[in-house]
Amino acid sequence: FLTGASKKFSHRDELIKRYRYVGNVDETRWTKSVKEHDLIMMALRDRDALLLKQILTSHLDNGWQVAKRMTEGN
Repeated sequence: FLTGASKKFSHRDELIKRYRYVGNVDETRWTKSVKEHDLIMMALRDRDALLLKQILTSHLDNGWQVAKRMTEGN
């Protein structure tokens, strides 16, 4: 059985999963996301911390923008 805090986080986790899935249904966003992941792997392979930080920041921002559009109904 879940406590109040656990239920709250569980609900948020489900929302995040839904936004991630629905956001990637669009083929253009999916393609961009795959390219971003390729760049992340390249930066990790090259041990380029500065580039990795830039790519991750951009990738997460793109994801939040998708979620924001979904919550606004656009």
